[in-house]
Amino acid sequence: RFRLLAPELAAAVHLLLRVACMAPDVQDGSDTEDALLPDDMLDFAGVGDPSFLPGHDLSGIVAAPAVALPEAEQGGVEAELLPSCRVHIAEADLSAGTPAIHHAARSLELNGFVILEGATEPLVDRALCARCADAAVERCDALLTRVRERAAIDVFQRRFYYAEICHRVNRGLRYDLRVDLPGVGGPWPELRAAASRWAVPVLTAYGLGAAPEGKARVPGGGEGIRVDMQGCVISYPSACDQHVHPDGPDPGLVNCFVPLVDLDQSNGPTELYPGTHRADGPSAWWRGPDRPAAEPELARMRAGDVLLFDFRTHHRGRAHRKSEVPRPIAYLVFAGPGAADRHNFPDGSVEDATPGEDGLLNV
Repeated sequence: RFRLLAPELAAAVHLLLRVACMAPDVQDGSDTEDALLPDDMLDFAGVGDPSFLPGHDLSGIVAAPAVALPEAEQGGVEAELLPSCRVHIAEADLSAGTPAIHHAARSLELNGFVILEGATEPLVDRALCARCADAAVERCDALLTRVRERAAIDVFQRRFYYAEICHRVNRGLRYDLRVDLPGVGGPWPELRAAASRWAVPVLTAYGLGAAPEGKARVPGGGEGIRVDMQGCVISYPSACDQHVHPDGPDPGLVNCFVPLVDLDQSNGPTELYPGTHRADGPSAWWRGPDRPAAEPELARMRAGDVLLFDFRTHHRGRAHRKSEVPRPIAYLVFAGPGAADRHNFPDGSVEDATPGEDGLLNV
């Protein structure tokens, strides 16, 4: 809508928004409609372009060269206390006692996240990533069609919440879909096995599996780790910046992201805020002048490398500014004993939806 205004009027409106509309307490799934955001979260592209949705041809989606993987830089007074959040890992490291596994577990503990990279090739085969990308867009297209048919709502303009798929922000153009529900075929079990192979040794060293509910983590304990959920988040061109948010308040849950395409500044990589998962960390940094001592990490990654992060770590998907192709990121949610994701998907199915109903009562 800002593009319809004269530049001078747009600048004036922009200034008023910055002065009067600091970000409210809004996260994914918020009931606040059309929240106004501070400058670094405001997308002047507005609603996005639904012409990119759905029915995209993803042939060759991972054919582009791998993006450069810069060394992680930490800023602020506490930077020297935080380990690097990027760790090169190899076949020889697939046991909990190696230095690479220890370093990765330490980053997950202190930063709240770690990026696992293959030294020369991505950890998960690119061909498998390409097949999963195709399967994800196909499933998303089918689910959006079903939401239109059952709920009779505009799936690009309206948020909605169902057990199979969620669109958590009006005009967000970012869809979170389950790929582990009964009847979902495709290459997802193969991806789950490939990602778990690299993630579980780090989570074992981190002690995720030996954390009985209400008890302290036991370093080195790996029994009890399980996959609680598997899904894929698809961001389409013109998707704007997300609000900064955690995925849940409870310990014992770790996300495992596997980009299915290369991620760079233009197609919306995940931005993570070190230390925000800790009880003594800057968990409410956007509410006031205090900010994390360390700068946020923009997770530029190759398709097939792996990002692990604590559910409580504050993060956001950045705006997707590429002109043509979707950006799918597959994920697993790993859980320790007694932990489960009870926050991100409702029980109500799109098959039970009625015209005009968007699933908000499911939340």
